[in-house]
Amino acid sequence: MNFIKKLFLPITLPMKFIQDHFKAMIFLLILFLLFAPQDEQSLRTNNLQEISLVGPIMDATEIVTKIDEAADNDSIKGVLLSVNSPGGAVAPSIEIAYAIKRLKNKKPVVAYAKGTIASGSYYASIWADEIIANPGSMVGSIGVIMKGTDLSGVMQKIGIKTQGVHAGKYKEIGTTDRP
Repeated sequence: MNFIKKLFLPITLPMKFIQDHFKAMIFLLILFLLFAPQDEQSLRTNNLQEISLVGPIMDATEIVTKIDEAADNDSIKGVLLSVNSPGGAVAPSIEIAYAIKRLKNKKPVVAYAKGTIASGSYYASIWADEIIANPGSMVGSIGVIMKGTDLSGVMQKIGIKTQGVHAGKYKEIGTTDRP
């Protein structure tokens, strides 16, 4: 008889538990049904999204898409723009900056300089609510650098003259035949 009891123990113990705690189980079931999420959307937790801006900025398509998706996603409550970029082309840097500006109108944005945030990547980050820099980061250098050589003295000594046609006050900036 003990053998049969032990054999059916995995079935009889749960049955006894159910009989002893039936009211409590019904109560828990009702609570679960009342407070359970109704759809998949309510299962998502609110969170912070990290968007990385790494390397030279030559094309803004991918990062602008990520920024716009974060702006439209209600479960994202804030964005961390993680930057490690020396900058790059002007136009894509401006596209990213304006995407950040649009995003900032909907939710908080913090830019974090974890390596280099310079030139175009710094410009792209200026609309963030705050820029936080790692103490070891290289920060700065917004602007354009143009270098040229003034060979006018050498050209004058050896008798070379240039001719040019231009329109506009700054059209000849950077030419080698003048300071």
